[in-house]
Amino acid sequence: MQEKKSAPKEESFSLVLCYNSKKKEKRYKVEGYNELQIASIEGDITACELFGSKYPNLIVQEDRSGNTTLILAAMKGHLDVCTLLLNKCPNLIKQTNENDETALHRAAINGH
Repeated sequence: MQEKKSAPKEESFSLVLCYNSKKKEKRYKVEGYNELQIASIEGDITACELFGSKYPNLIVQEDRSGNTTLILAAMKGHLDVCTLLLNKCPNLIKQTNENDETALHRAAINGH
């Protein structure tokens, strides 16, 4: 399945979602973003739980604009994903992107 979506900086990208029925797991692939970042943007709490548990190092990775997974989820108003990420890594609340914006700033800017 391939869809066109818009990234946080209004760029176009392709989202490829693969579902492995044997492992009951989804895989996301988007240029410039890891799986957890895409699952956070999409608000896919199940995928976020899976990737956050299986690959905890993905939680703290930033995108090319310095946005953390928390900032990406907050930008889209995905409160359940934000809560999950903060439970796994409370220090994310303090991190800023290249514009010195926190997740709270980005959520407010986007009307959430």
